[in-house]
Amino acid sequence: MTMAQRKLDINNWFNYDHLFDKEHAAKIAMAKASDSENYVDYLDGIDEAVLELLEIIVTYVVKRYPDMFRTDGEYIYIDHLNEKYRIQAPFDLHPLTVCGLIVMDDLYVLKKGANNIFTLRGAFLACPTGWRLQQRIGWPLHQIHDPVPQWKERLRKSMERFFLNLRPSKAIQRNNLFIQPVGELFHIVPFDKNPKCTSVDQVHIRTELQSLTRLPRSHANVFTVRTYLVPLRDLRHEPEQLEILWDHVRNFPPDIAEYKCRHLWGDVFEQFCREVLGRNDPYIAGYAEEETTSNSLGKCPAGF
Repeated sequence: MTMAQRKLDINNWFNYDHLFDKEHAAKIAMAKASDSENYVDYLDGIDEAVLELLEIIVTYVVKRYPDMFRTDGEYIYIDHLNEKYRIQAPFDLHPLTVCGLIVMDDLYVLKKGANNIFTLRGAFLACPTGWRLQQRIGWPLHQIHDPVPQWKERLRKSMERFFLNLRPSKAIQRNNLFIQPVGELFHIVPFDKNPKCTSVDQVHIRTELQSLTRLPRSHANVFTVRTYLVPLRDLRHEPEQLEILWDHVRNFPPDIAEYKCRHLWGDVFEQFCREVLGRNDPYIAGYAEEETTSNSLGKCPAGF
């Protein structure tokens, strides 16, 4: 387990596909829900950080996607949806909400506090992996990640140092992958609360394109996550990729296997791999986790 990463390709920061309208509608529903604070909230009102983030995102999408977005300086328009949102005060929605509605990524804003510790000040969390925003908003970085096996021992110091030393010109990206026992992108219920999978149709591959940057004026760190969900069944036609994933899953240490809920989907996954590949064991062996998640699954939509 490492922080396998690469320099952010600015042309690959915010992307759009045919699911934008559907996911955008779901985000609007979240922002209007009676429990909207579980999806979008910000502890510091309308401050320099969210205003700067809104300015950066609006400038980016209008320049890169002029067929989707335009602005007159006061509003940003999504013409094909007949929608507009204020991007100057007085705002009709919180600036972080507007940011989340015009991109397909989840957005997290972290700011440095006492003892140089970064805390989560707010987020637009539309694609949660089994948690609610109110459970973690205001938490320091280490508290958010402490449940991850081996994180405290192997990654905490390096990640905290990286967050502290990050520069606007040194933004990074990384890929993340895991298997989930449900086919829902917007999933608040913890995965380990789901029943054991009985069909391959219940098993999905969740891939994330994660980016981390520092805002140049406010010095807040912004973490963005674009999430893709692919049915495991789709790998039937990509046997090489399936074999790499099979070997990867087989080599989970016990604590990682429990954290990733392999006990819920592992049997169905194993049976599917054997049926598709026609053997009881993968030919390859011993791929390191960072190699599998960052380099080997080359055809997945998040750019692995």
